[in-house]
Amino acid sequence: MRLGWITLSLLASLCWGSQGVLMKFALRRIDWPTAYSMANLGAVALAVVVVLWLGLAGRPIVSLQAGGIIAFVAQIIGTGGVLFAYLAFSQVAIGRAIAIISIYPVLTALAGSIFLGEAIALRHWVGVILAVIGVLLVSS
Repeated sequence: MRLGWITLSLLASLCWGSQGVLMKFALRRIDWPTAYSMANLGAVALAVVVVLWLGLAGRPIVSLQAGGIIAFVAQIIGTGGVLFAYLAFSQVAIGRAIAIISIYPVLTALAGSIFLGEAIALRHWVGVILAVIGVLLVSS
């Protein structure tokens, strides 16, 4: 079964939204280094399952070509973002922190335009501006 991009996007949003709330619960009970370590162990466990599934399906799972190295670095940067989010969650109400963290799609759209040459329609720019205004309102 192949899921469409909207379904996959909604599932990603559901996972990321749940992750923040669950991590706040965890941070009420353990310190951030322990929470971060446990979260990464969970990520490794999922990665092992996915790699085994792909390997059993006969797909390549490791690449030392440019794309593979870029994917590796991208995950390191993403994991750094998770670390900073967990640190923010440990210091402030999750709603305030997530309001600022959720500006990342704006940065992604801008980077996609600059580095990948992807066009951003006027209605998307309007959305970007509204998102920034929303973040300012929620985080102040």
